[in-house]
Amino acid sequence: LEAPSAKDVYTVGTVGRIQKMIKLPDGRIKALVQGIAKARAVEYTKKRPFFKVKIELLTDTEPSELTIEDEALMRIIQESSEKLLALKGELSGDVGDLLSHIESPGKLADLVASNLNLKVEDAQKLLEITDTIQRLKKVNDLLVRELNLSTVQAKIQTDVKDEISKNQRDYYLREQV
Repeated sequence: LEAPSAKDVYTVGTVGRIQKMIKLPDGRIKALVQGIAKARAVEYTKKRPFFKVKIELLTDTEPSELTIEDEALMRIIQESSEKLLALKGELSGDVGDLLSHIESPGKLADLVASNLNLKVEDAQKLLEITDTIQRLKKVNDLLVRELNLSTVQAKIQTDVKDEISKNQRDYYLREQV
C-alpha cells in the first residue's frame, strides 16, 4: 500500500540496522538490512510521515535440553534441506557442513526458512513463533511442501527434456531417410 495505516502493518517484526543503501536508476532504493532482534509494536508514537513505535523485544524460548524427538526433527530438516539444495543444484560441501553443525533449533529453523521461497504470510507466521521447537515443526512442514514441489518440478523438466530429445531423434531419422 502506498499509504498504509497502522491496521495494515504487522505488529511483530524485525529490528534491523541498515548496512547499505543503493539508489537504482528507476528511482527506487535498495537496502541491505541486518536483522538484530525480534520485536512487537506496543504503541504508535508517530504515524506521519512515517511510523514510529515503542517496541517490546521478543525472545525465543529454547528448550533447556533437546529430546530425542527434537534431535530427530533437526536431523530430518538438515537432510531434507540438503535434498532440496541438491535438487536445485545449489548444494555445496560448505552448506552441508553449516547445516550439520547447527545445534540450536531456533537457528536451524531460521536458516532453513530464510532459504525457502515463502509467501509473506508464511514468513510472518514463522516470525511470530517464539517457541523454537514449534517454529522448527512449522519449518519442517514448509520444507516438506517445498521439497515435494521441487521434486515434481524436476520430474516435469526431465519429461520435457526427454520429449524434446525424442522429437529431435525422430526428426533426424526422418531427414536421413
